[in-house]
Amino acid sequence: MKKVVTYLSILFFLTLYVICSSSTLMEWIAEIKFHYENIFVRSQRYAFGDIYGISFLKEYRIPKTYHFDIATKPAGEKKIALYVICDSYIADNLQPNYFTNVDTVYYADWRDENQTFELDTTKTNILIIESVERYFMYRFYDKDKLKYGFSNLAAETKSTAENVYTKITSGLFNSEINDNLEFVLFDNKAFTFFKHLRTTFNQRCFDRIPSCVTISDDKKYLFLSETTDSTQDESSFYNFTTDDVQKRVANVDTMAQHYKQSGFDKVYLSVIPNPVTIIGYKNLKYNNLLPMIDSTKAENFENIDVYREFKASHKQIFCYADTHWNANGLQIWINKVDEVLKIKKRMCK
Repeated sequence: MKKVVTYLSILFFLTLYVICSSSTLMEWIAEIKFHYENIFVRSQRYAFGDIYGISFLKEYRIPKTYHFDIATKPAGEKKIALYVICDSYIADNLQPNYFTNVDTVYYADWRDENQTFELDTTKTNILIIESVERYFMYRFYDKDKLKYGFSNLAAETKSTAENVYTKITSGLFNSEINDNLEFVLFDNKAFTFFKHLRTTFNQRCFDRIPSCVTISDDKKYLFLSETTDSTQDESSFYNFTTDDVQKRVANVDTMAQHYKQSGFDKVYLSVIPNPVTIIGYKNLKYNNLLPMIDSTKAENFENIDVYREFKASHKQIFCYADTHWNANGLQIWINKVDEVLKIKKRMCK
C-alpha cells in the first residue's frame, strides 16, 4: 500500500511539473479557469481587478467587467490603417468604428514576439506606440535593446542546435513555474476564503497589508506600491532628471524613424498615466514625467497626451482595485486619438 501511495504521489507531482512547465498546457488551463464562471477551479485573479488578485483584500472584492461600452463614430472616409504597439490597456479593446476614418486595427503586444506586417499603400498607415507610465522609463532605456512590436524584416535565424537546446531548456526549466504552480493549485474559489482570512487577520491584528499594494487616501482605490514608492523608477514620485527623459524620448524617436523608413506615414507615442498620477497620494509631489515627455521635441513622432484631460475629468477614470482604466478613461483616450487622426487626415488632403 505504501508503494502504491508513493508511486501515485510521484506520478501526481511529475504530471503537475510537466503541466506547469508547458506553455501550451498552461494556456489550456488558463482558458478553462478564466472563461467558465460556475466551476470550482474558476480563477479569482482578474475577475475583481488585478490588484485585488495579488492582495486579496476582501473589501476591494468589487466586480469588474471586461466589456467596454464605447461610443461608435459616424463613418468617414475609412482610409486609415491603424497599427498599435501596446500593453493590456489597449490590447484587443479597439474597434475601427470607435474612430471616424479608421478602416482596420492591428495589434502588437509588448509581450509578444515580433509580428510581421505588410502595409496597404492605398491607405494612410498610422502607428501608435503605447505604454503605461510605470513601464516607460525602462522600456525605452537602452537604444540597443528596443523591442519592435511590428517587423517587416526577416528575423535572425539561429542554428538548429541552438533552437533545439533552447526548446529543451525552456521546457525543462520554465522560469515561471512557481507562478504557474500557484495558479494551478491555489487560484480558485476554495482558497479565496483562506486568502481573505489571512489578509483580514494581518490587517486587523497587525495593521499590515500586502507590501505589493498601497491604499489610496480616500480608501477607495488600490495602487501598486511600485507606483507610490518614490525610490522606484516606476513610481509617479521618483525624481527623474531632464536628461533621463530626453534619453528615453530619443530612443522612442529611433523606433519611430525605423517605422517611418519601413513605410508608415505617421508615428505617435502615447503614455497612459499611472492611476496614482491622476488620483494623487499623501500630498506627494508628482514628478511631471508625462508633461516632460510631452514638452520634449522629437523629429519622427508626435505625442498623444491625455494627462491634462484625465486631470480635468470629473468622472471616475480608473478601476478601484485594478491597474487599468475603466470605460471612461478609454473613451477619453479614443476621442483624443480620433481628433488627432481626423486633423491629420484633413492636413493630408
